[in-house]
Amino acid sequence: MIRRDPEQAVSRAHDLIVIGAGIYGVAMTLEAARRGLRVVLVERDDFGGATSWNSLRILHGGLRYLQTLDLPRFFDSVVERRWFCRHFPELVAPLPCLMPLYGRGMKRPSVFNVALKMNDALSFRRNAGVASDPPPRGRVLSAQQTLDRYPAAPRDGLQGGGLWYDVVMPNPQRVLIEMLHWACAAGASALNYKRRGASRGGRRGAGNRGPGPHQRPNGAARCTGGVQLHRPLVAGAWRTIRSGSAEPV
Repeated sequence: MIRRDPEQAVSRAHDLIVIGAGIYGVAMTLEAARRGLRVVLVERDDFGGATSWNSLRILHGGLRYLQTLDLPRFFDSVVERRWFCRHFPELVAPLPCLMPLYGRGMKRPSVFNVALKMNDALSFRRNAGVASDPPPRGRVLSAQQTLDRYPAAPRDGLQGGGLWYDVVMPNPQRVLIEMLHWACAAGASALNYKRRGASRGGRRGAGNRGPGPHQRPNGAARCTGGVQLHRPLVAGAWRTIRSGSAEPV
């Protein structure tokens, strides 16, 4: 269960406080808790209720980074997609993607076929440990096969289609909450509907304000128990907090 205990949060010292409970904040909380750190996650609204709620729900496999030879991002994408497929197989599914090819630049069947083979070679372990329904290999389709799958594709000059598979999370909120359950089982604390006050002072939290039990009328909370922070960390797009309001960056 998600451990939401403001009294405990203000009475103990933490190694890390994560501010913002979208997918980035929850992931950082999980990784910190798995490594034995004492971590508390603070969210001003509901868990995953902003940017993570309105996401594209897609876990990219890295194919798009090959066109610029951005191999670090390619390998990161392969590893992260495999992680989600291994740990949440019932919450993800293969997503077929089709690009009509018209023989211009990168959109030539021969070039796309090379890209798919490079993708397979560089990510040959992309489905290692994935128990069920792993994303299949991509392939180049004929013009007719492309039209069979996508009848609205313009026919003039069509030479074929590039078919590959990413992964989709139909309900990313469930994935986020499952990760949060995992983090709390590993010892993390999670507080929603808590506002961060101004931070100042030393590295161990002199003058820092964190989550606390005393609610203000606007839903904010002020720490009076002296949470000692080794390292505060703010996650997500809403990182600039001034005078009790958040601004996207």
